[in-house]
Amino acid sequence: MAVDAGRRACATAFIGGGRDAHHDDVRTGNPRHTNAGATVYLDFGKPLPDMTPDELKHYLAEVLDFSKQHSAAVQWVETLPPDIQNAIKDKRPAVGMDREMVLAALGRPDRKVREKTADGEETEDWIYGKPPAKTVFVKFDGDKVVQVQQFPQ
Repeated sequence: MAVDAGRRACATAFIGGGRDAHHDDVRTGNPRHTNAGATVYLDFGKPLPDMTPDELKHYLAEVLDFSKQHSAAVQWVETLPPDIQNAIKDKRPAVGMDREMVLAALGRPDRKVREKTADGEETEDWIYGKPPAKTVFVKFDGDKVVQVQQFPQ
């Protein structure tokens, strides 16, 4: 929704797309070129009233479907095996997860430590928390979690 300096929402709805989509801007009357997408203007005929997000959704429900409010991240999680989905939902890492899955479960680590094993293999530990508080160590071999440890247990 476009709002001008006088806090007025603008009038009309335009839905279009394509490489050369264009329409006249209802505020200025000038042609406006877009690469794709949609622009929705609401006209209240007076200064924009204060409203809650739910009230705004009510107005927009005439042209938008709010029944499926899944982000790309939620849709991605739904494609994962059930045990991984549950781990992400429970905010805990699990052996077999990749880095993106651990980020989805726990967010960015507080620290990362890289080491070489006796075999010369490189591992990386993601550390969440600081001792003596709860601290979780997530060990990666390549892109996969191979060990999860939590202290205190």
